[in-house]
Amino acid sequence: MDQTVTDFIARLDAPKTEPEFRDLFKTHVENFGFRAFTYVGMRLSAAGAAGKFVLERPPIYLTTVKKDWEQH
Repeated sequence: MDQTVTDFIARLDAPKTEPEFRDLFKTHVENFGFRAFTYVGMRLSAAGAAGKFVLERPPIYLTTVKKDWEQH
């Protein structure tokens, strides 16, 4: 695996705040040659025998794309 990707994966546990997470993503995404990113994270858990899943906490949504593209 490319060292840049390995480094990025190894650092994913380090951020403790949204700005730290955004900065980590922005830095590595730029290193990969991209100008913007969108990240959506959800933590799900099984909810009983019905086989349904529920959110354990609100989803995380981070993006650096321009508003007009985001709406598109």
